[in-house]
Amino acid sequence: MKFVCLSFLFTLLTFSIIAQEATGSIPFVAYWHAGDSYDFKVTKIKKQWENGNFTKNDSTSYQTNFLVLEETESEYTIQWSYQKVFSAAIPGPLEKQLTEGIPNQIIYKTDETGIFKGIENWQEIAKAVNSIFSHLTIEGELEEQVANAVKPIVNALNTKEGVEMILFKELQYLHFPFGIEYTMGEDITFTELLPNSFGGDPIKGNSTISLHELDQEKSTCTLLYEMILDPEDTKRAILDLLARMGQSNDEFAKALGNMQFDMCDQNVLKYFYNPGIPMNIEFKRETLLTHGGEKVFGIEITRIELIE
Repeated sequence: MKFVCLSFLFTLLTFSIIAQEATGSIPFVAYWHAGDSYDFKVTKIKKQWENGNFTKNDSTSYQTNFLVLEETESEYTIQWSYQKVFSAAIPGPLEKQLTEGIPNQIIYKTDETGIFKGIENWQEIAKAVNSIFSHLTIEGELEEQVANAVKPIVNALNTKEGVEMILFKELQYLHFPFGIEYTMGEDITFTELLPNSFGGDPIKGNSTISLHELDQEKSTCTLLYEMILDPEDTKRAILDLLARMGQSNDEFAKALGNMQFDMCDQNVLKYFYNPGIPMNIEFKRETLLTHGGEKVFGIEITRIELIE
């Protein structure tokens, strides 16, 4: 039961390529125009193994549309339309209601280079989440224990950051590479501070980005982005979330204190860098929980593919 709970928490907090000889660098900026429209297929996959036994294999996919509504000298306004099943980080009793109840169009802005700035209609989404949660609670469709566990998620979804990082994380992925100049043969190494959507201190990650393939004739490139999350920061965030969910006690906290948490991201991003549209990007997070002789290994994948 503990491992099931921890697997759920991992979700709340989530290649083989032949290199080509190439030289050069590219400034990764958006070259969009009002009226530009692109369709994508988004796929989310979750797999889990407990002590070597395959225990989970969930996947969902849906189609989205990226439409540039407005272009100015300083920013772009984008409409992101979708038919979506909210499976990542959303418990079953809330998932169906969210799918049917929240708006199916998101309006958000980027700066002039394509860096994600934020969702404009996040309050409309937060209001819908609150209404759905209240209905499920009043009607008794959520047991008290489940309602208490879901409450931190609902609280997070009442914030702009929570809506962006939990429900629409794929937008962060889509705009991740913008605003940086990449050069073949030069790795960009840095420390990231990942925001904790549920409150508390951010989680530190050690990251590297590199330009792996570049075809200047076709204006295409492949970026590799890897990150290793700090194990102690990860453990602290999980303990804090358990307390917020009312699932923590001294015995459980002590057991968690003796566990080892390892998380790493291995991500591949293939783009038409001009105009700045992904062909196929895949964000993959691997998690490993070790406690004594017990091991729980999980993989989460978010894939965004251009529909041509």
